[in-house]
Amino acid sequence: MYKTHDNSGTPLLRRAEVALLTGIKSLPHTQKELQALMNMLTTERPYIESITIGHGRDQASTIVARELASLWEATGGFVLKIIDWPEEAASWLKPAKRFTDETPDAWIVTGPILGWAQMSCRLKRSTDWDPSKTFGFSSVADSRFFNIVGLRTLEGMRGVLNDGTSWRLSDGQFITYPNESEYRSSLNNKSQ
Repeated sequence: MYKTHDNSGTPLLRRAEVALLTGIKSLPHTQKELQALMNMLTTERPYIESITIGHGRDQASTIVARELASLWEATGGFVLKIIDWPEEAASWLKPAKRFTDETPDAWIVTGPILGWAQMSCRLKRSTDWDPSKTFGFSSVADSRFFNIVGLRTLEGMRGVLNDGTSWRLSDGQFITYPNESEYRSSLNNKSQ
């Protein structure tokens, strides 16, 4: 079972937690992953029209964020903004506010897990960000990250892995679904 991050003090991770996540690089994203995320977004109910994309500053995340934006706009959707964040910063408040200053139908995230760990803690503590409206690439689905940040911080977030498998954070658990129908069925059961 994963722990719940203690956000009673600073939303920043402790030095030991940062050390555990430092140097973990994002793998290049696959076309299967990008298509699976596009499928997830375009079949979501209620319909998603506007998105905000947030990403780390590494090359893999920057590339996939631009590809996703292009594909999303080709479907007739709106990209409200694309923002990036560093792996290390004093507080992450500025990128967190830029990420949430408009209210998209969905937020999309990718990047090395150290930056996303810091961002998600800052978002949860300092903004009206809703993890249940957040979708992630495989780079942000890492057990080391979940153990440090805590699944409850990200409750409701979902996304895809490199092989196109869907995942969701629900009831303090990281759940994967081998196919789209099982993922959709889990969402229908959750809303009943």
